[in-house]
Amino acid sequence: MKRAHELGVKGRYDALSPIIGNTFDIEVMARTMTRPYWESATQEQRARLIKSSRRIMVATVAAFLAHQREVTFSVLRERTTDGSLVLVDAQINEPEKTPVAVTYVAAPKEGRWWLIDVIIGNGISELATRKAEYQGPLSSGGTENLIDALEQQVYGVLPRQQK
Repeated sequence: MKRAHELGVKGRYDALSPIIGNTFDIEVMARTMTRPYWESATQEQRARLIKSSRRIMVATVAAFLAHQREVTFSVLRERTTDGSLVLVDAQINEPEKTPVAVTYVAAPKEGRWWLIDVIIGNGISELATRKAEYQGPLSSGGTENLIDALEQQVYGVLPRQQK
């Protein structure tokens, strides 16, 4: 995102949306983050939950990149696990700062690899963090409440007319 500042949040959102949508298995992530509520959700609620999960993911990355200057990304190695997962170790480099370790968890699906989790630093799983974060809205109002909460977070980054 060399042009991150020039693009603004809406431009970054638009540029990142297809990349994130074609890289992350957002359905698997949404299902994992919302268990056991996923099982009782309707197909329509699941579709909206996937859409909201994608939108908040893209908006979060777009907002993060607003303040990043001269940041580089380095892939360090790939590791296979005992199962069917592959771990891709990388780091985010910013001048005069300690590199931030990032591990992407990839799983095969339909003949290709999809990212299903991001582990920051020394083991902070984004899936586990979001699952814990989502339990409040889910337990107080179910799937609809979580969808509303995610959309409000998106609106905090992107003005309503820009979606």
